Amino acid sequence: MSGLATLRVFYDLPQAQVARSILCANGIPAFLPDGYLAANNWGFIVALGGIRLVVPERNVERANALLDAPSPRGEAGDPVDACPACGGEDVFRQPSLFAAVTAFLFVQWPFLIMTRRRRCRTCDHRWRTTG
Repeated sequence: MSGLATLRVFYDLPQAQVARSILCANGIPAFLPDGYLAANNWGFIVALGGIRLVVPERNVERANALLDAPSPRGEAGDPVDACPACGGEDVFRQPSLFAAVTAFLFVQWPFLIMTRRRRCRTCDHRWRTTG
């Protein structure tokens, strides 16, 4: 009997749900064990270390191949952040600690406000987007 393996970690619940649906549509059972907590209290996503996408160990290679496959992007699709250093698309939008503290001081709730700062998880290059 094989166990479960964490395939990916997401900091955005819709992205995690899309990845899970891709795997489920191709016959791979996939689970988001942190999805319920993230959906009901999104502030815990960072504290949890992200939302884990878990699959059976026997399906890890096939699941990675499905998620790494290039997806067709139409003209109306969302622009994808790409690292200017290595061209990788595994880009993390960094939340602003200053904005979260300021929001907490005024409304007593620490809102995570995403900034224009980006970090590539592949090469660890950091930059700020424009406009």
